[in-house]
Amino acid sequence: MKIHNRFLLFLLLTIAVYVLALHALRGGTERISAMLLSVELREVATHLNQIVDLERAPMEKGIFDNTFWDDMVAFVHHPKREWALENIEHAFPNFGLQFVWVYDANLDLVYSMPPTVAADAEQARLTPAQLREALADGWFRHFYEQPAGPLPVEYFVAPIQPSADNERRTPPHGFVVGARRLDADYIHRLSGIAGSEVSLQPWPVELPPTNHADPASGSIEVFSPIADRRGAPLAALRAHHVNEGIQLLRASLDNYNVLYLAFAIADLALLAVFIFAWMKIPLRRISESLDRHDLAPVSRYLDARHEFGTLARLIRSFFQQRDALVTELEMRKQYEAHLREARDLADRAAHAKADFLSVMSHELRTPLNAVIGFATLLLDERPRPDQVENLSELKVAAENLLVLINDMLDFNKMEAGTLVLEQRAVDLRRLLADLVHTFEPQAQAKRLSLAVEVAPEVPATVIGDPLRVAQVLGNLLSNAIKFTDRGGITLAAALASEAGVRVRVAFRVADTGIGIAAADQGQIFELFTQAESDTTRRYGGAGLGLTIVRKLLALMGSAIEVESTPGQGSTFRFVLEFARAPLAGAERAARPPA
Repeated sequence: MKIHNRFLLFLLLTIAVYVLALHALRGGTERISAMLLSVELREVATHLNQIVDLERAPMEKGIFDNTFWDDMVAFVHHPKREWALENIEHAFPNFGLQFVWVYDANLDLVYSMPPTVAADAEQARLTPAQLREALADGWFRHFYEQPAGPLPVEYFVAPIQPSADNERRTPPHGFVVGARRLDADYIHRLSGIAGSEVSLQPWPVELPPTNHADPASGSIEVFSPIADRRGAPLAALRAHHVNEGIQLLRASLDNYNVLYLAFAIADLALLAVFIFAWMKIPLRRISESLDRHDLAPVSRYLDARHEFGTLARLIRSFFQQRDALVTELEMRKQYEAHLREARDLADRAAHAKADFLSVMSHELRTPLNAVIGFATLLLDERPRPDQVENLSELKVAAENLLVLINDMLDFNKMEAGTLVLEQRAVDLRRLLADLVHTFEPQAQAKRLSLAVEVAPEVPATVIGDPLRVAQVLGNLLSNAIKFTDRGGITLAAALASEAGVRVRVAFRVADTGIGIAAADQGQIFELFTQAESDTTRRYGGAGLGLTIVRKLLALMGSAIEVESTPGQGSTFRFVLEFARAPLAGAERAARPPA
């Protein structure tokens, strides 16, 4: 077995023994603690209920004995202050009662202790309705209520009957109601008798408390609910008891854990010292070999079968790979130099292409303008009917070629990054009206309606590039007229939003043309691409207009969206952000308030 495997096995065995011993000790302690606390939990709960019953017994006996009495019957019918002073006010407090009320058979109050009804006694006294409800289930009642005040009140109710009625079957002559508050003195007495911390807490309706014990801390909590006259829990007496034996057991377990931990740390420290001493010399030789880039310090380990022999062979392989990598880096530098030369050559070719396209576009536009001009002059000189069609076709073809050349020139500028947007005042309403006026003859030639819709809130003048805005809208209008055979085209502008001097205007070009399939809507903005293969043959065009539209809108910080249904038409939308142009005095006065 290799040395590092022996070390690892020793370490694992040490940790395993420690964990198993600790687990066994803790498990036994947990089981013993749980068993002891379970027994003590039942004892504490029984003890608490017994204490509450013992505290209540003198009051119940005093109420019972003093209502089975002929003198009390006579007092109900003929109340006398002296008799009450001697037989009620001096006797009933000895039973632990704080309040006593005597009622006749009609539940009218005959006597209240003390005679002068204090605010506290008035708050604790039951109303006739409450007393009548309590007596509906029997003449002898014991229950709790929460009158005005923070503390519940314990009530004892018994009928007043003559002593001759041993079985208490005759109708009562009245009723005696005794009560006491569950105050701090009462709770203190319970705590002293129970030997536990007793407290009174409200009854949680959503999550009623349950008796439980915590083996971790040795604490026990038991609850004894107190119910109102309807039997519903009103509050609970909580007894909290701590088993000091469990705590002592826990402390001993913690001490054992510390001893085990110290033993494990000592084992690991000894192991670390041994490993350090065994590995110090070989590691120093390895470090020296790597620092000097020399294999000589570790040459004695090259044929060894232990881990340091493996490290020595890895160092030798590393030096060999390093030499190969240096050679490869030299070759890569040469290759990168060739790549730079090729890149420079490609850049020069791209600039040459751009210059060529720019020059040729300018050179071609001059003769094309001449062709368009002469065709227009010939059409104005009233040629023969058989020549009108040829001249018209010649003019249209020359104009289409001129548009294509202009598009190629703009596309070349955008590709080269030399297209610069202007920032000057733009009359949006005038610009849209001029566009409609420009394309109106083409729409009329196909018997199409061409409408412009400008929302009133759109600013009259903004700061932007009127040429590029008109170029985008012109391309969209040209396509709409080209691909629409019936119906009409709508050019619309509306205010999308505004913030201070910045406004965002939403433009829309809608037609009732042939439409675009959903699968083809993503590719119509690609260079030299149209929705269908026969579109160029049927409608003309090079597939460059929408590409230019997309690039121009990107330069202006926008993007175009399309909604289309084949056979029903298409709608192109985009939003441009402008700055409001400064208003002249008259225009500022005429502008409605925001």
